[in-house]
Amino acid sequence: MLLDKNFYSINIVYTMRNMNNGFDYQAEFALYLTNLQYGPMTVKSYLADVSAFFLYLNTRESSAQTLGKLASVRALEGYLSYLKQQGLSALQTDKRLQALSTFFEFAVAENYLQANPVATLTNKASTSETEVLTKEFTQYLQQGGNSAKTIKSYLADVHEFLNIIN
Repeated sequence: MLLDKNFYSINIVYTMRNMNNGFDYQAEFALYLTNLQYGPMTVKSYLADVSAFFLYLNTRESSAQTLGKLASVRALEGYLSYLKQQGLSALQTDKRLQALSTFFEFAVAENYLQANPVATLTNKASTSETEVLTKEFTQYLQQGGNSAKTIKSYLADVHEFLNIIN
């Protein structure tokens, strides 16, 4: 994984205080991921990827914007273009998109957003492939008689592994 100035330690608390009266999205997002039984490395990676996205936006957008205005397809397309200019591979870009998609799913679940803007992007080929493989693996585990908790644990491990290799 390419380390850059946007990769942060999980021990440092970053907040997006400029959005919705200073609410700390990252603390809530970390709790959301933990409740979904994501591994600590995945949580760390997702928090770093979301921080990198918001830092990118803060350099290009007004800091007084709301999450709903910043979470647009246009902003995501600009971010993807920026990542490409920075030399990130397609796998690294897809990893960041997956983290953002999960973050926006959280935002939708908490009623901060009405829809996940990542879902409308057209260039998500390897993410879609990962989703298909994940569904197939889930079905395989279900057919094997594994409990829901065991399946969640296996899927969290697979996501953590994919984050490490990407």
